[in-house]
Amino acid sequence: MTTPSINQRVKATFDASNTSMRTAFSMSPVMPANTPTANAFDWAEAYMEARRLSDPAYLERVQVVVVLMDGGASVCLDGTQDPPGNNCGTSVVPKGLYLEALEEAMSLRDSGVQVYTATFNTSLSLANNAEYYSSNACSWTATSTGGVDQNGCTIEGTNYAYRATTAVEFNQMIEDIINSISSITFNFLTPDGPTTAVLEEGLNRQITLPSNFSCPANGSFVVPLQLSFNGEGTVEISNLNLEYCPN
Repeated sequence: MTTPSINQRVKATFDASNTSMRTAFSMSPVMPANTPTANAFDWAEAYMEARRLSDPAYLERVQVVVVLMDGGASVCLDGTQDPPGNNCGTSVVPKGLYLEALEEAMSLRDSGVQVYTATFNTSLSLANNAEYYSSNACSWTATSTGGVDQNGCTIEGTNYAYRATTAVEFNQMIEDIINSISSITFNFLTPDGPTTAVLEEGLNRQITLPSNFSCPANGSFVVPLQLSFNGEGTVEISNLNLEYCPN
């Protein structure tokens, strides 16, 4: 069974009011049922592309897409649902559902968009799959049978993959993503990955040190720090003190 696919690029001349853009998207086919993960990333890329065309100033802004998912995929980009053998390709050139969705996510990321994944599922394997869609630094290779060999993910400054298994965790996950996008984040960079804290305006704000942080026996040492801010304007930090190691 097949349903109309949203795998189409919106082509139109956009005016300042974005009216033509809205009209173009209102004519897009209806999203197929089940879990059209590849289509979702493709649609997001088309939307962001249309937004950039309609507003040149958009190119100067940080572009973010947050995808709420369970981590699975059951619909091919062409609209085929539950394909035999999970193959969205051909018998000669197979392409699994996950590989096709992963390629679409990579295309969205390569267009300059930061991709956050918000997974609501108790399955660790599906949550792991979802992280590879995100803008975290993940390494993977496609297999000859259309599958994916996962080689691991690392967080380089900002975490783009989040997971929740309960309603309480879901609310916290959404709050964490909003804070990550809109707030100032302060990262301690260590060989084991960053420890991230969200900074707020005010005096005497405290940030968390990495759990494996230790004071040197003697002499000076370096604490690598990274400040990230997606907003507009100027961030000023003054009188930064590291009060951790006793004299």
